[in-house]
Amino acid sequence: MDESVKQQVILAREAYEQREYDKAGPLLRSLADQGVPYADVYNMLGVIEHGRGEFTEARKRFESAVKLNAHYPEALLNLSVPLNELGQFAAAR
Repeated sequence: MDESVKQQVILAREAYEQREYDKAGPLLRSLADQGVPYADVYNMLGVIEHGRGEFTEARKRFESAVKLNAHYPEALLNLSVPLNELGQFAAAR
């Protein structure tokens, strides 16, 4: 990962941890659009999108996180929430 991407991840994480989602969201979307292979980026973005009621987008982001790291407990748990809200109960289990 190049230095500018690392800095963007750091800024996004700091904003996310301070619950400054309006600041973190665009940074995380930019990283996702660049295809950054870092599961936390997609998980954080999924949490933000879920909080905005964008359940389909949140599901996609959590699935991307799990695809990058199949043993990421938080992303796996987070994925079950929008699946339930979208009525995909079997997949959520």
